[in-house]
Amino acid sequence: MGCLRLHTNYTTDLTLVYVNKNLSLLKTKNLALSTSIYGFNGKENDPETGTQDYGFRIYNPNLGKFLSVDPLTMSYPWYSPYQFAGNNPILFIDMDGSEPKEPDKTNNNNQPKPRKLTSAEVKAIKDFVNNGFVPVVPVPLVTEQNKTNISTVSWGETSGIFPTKDNLYNPAKWDKEKLKELQKARAGIIEVEKRNSDVNNASPNMADPLTKKLAAFHLKDNIPEADPEIKNDADVTFFYLASTADTKTPSISTKYYDQKTVKAYGPFYNAGGGDAKKGDIFIIFYKPIAKANTKTEPAPAVKTP
Repeated sequence: MGCLRLHTNYTTDLTLVYVNKNLSLLKTKNLALSTSIYGFNGKENDPETGTQDYGFRIYNPNLGKFLSVDPLTMSYPWYSPYQFAGNNPILFIDMDGSEPKEPDKTNNNNQPKPRKLTSAEVKAIKDFVNNGFVPVVPVPLVTEQNKTNISTVSWGETSGIFPTKDNLYNPAKWDKEKLKELQKARAGIIEVEKRNSDVNNASPNMADPLTKKLAAFHLKDNIPEADPEIKNDADVTFFYLASTADTKTPSISTKYYDQKTVKAYGPFYNAGGGDAKKGDIFIIFYKPIAKANTKTEPAPAVKTP
């Protein structure tokens, strides 16, 4: 099964596109009645790639989708990160791939009026470039096809942890910055598991609609890379969940090792479950440092409270 799409530009060019249910391009037929180099939204076509450069994003007119997420998506949690014109191309235009605009607020040539980006928008773009994309409402959501991509260590260790205690079961209203920090902490846990496998693994009950919704935040596609302090240091082999950021982990033997706190995330809110206390909680990462003139023993396995 598939669908047909008809693309046109501001002149007389028509392109008939057939895509399958996975949005994979099957074939196209050019019905061009002119030699215009401009395509959808008046953007110049790249003959080598078949794409169009919107400035903020690259658009593939054959698939009818952008090839990268909207860098301002953190400011619009109610939209898909791949949306165009606010998912309403009848009322809005999107001339640069960033955000929808009303046509009557553009110049006569249909280009958006210049304006200075807000500090929040600048920060969102910098965060996107420097730290990668962390969705507010994850995309994709959990499906039968991608449910095996859920991180069992992220779920096993942090399924009861939320950005804050507000709106626990309404992700659209979560604090965006705290969610981003929590996803970074989960990335760190996934990284530590590669070095120390004695962690808590668990799988969500996908038959429960609420659990399924929350499990989306544990899809590996929705978790960014770990911060470099953790990712690039193979000696960071421990993490601990504690109510204060300066807590030492009991998993490292103080007889043989000192422990260095590499990074602490939080506070977040622990809604309960496991041995961690309900309330404010930090996710802390450590590396053991062997004491001088002491016969060492292997570092103990990672344990959570």
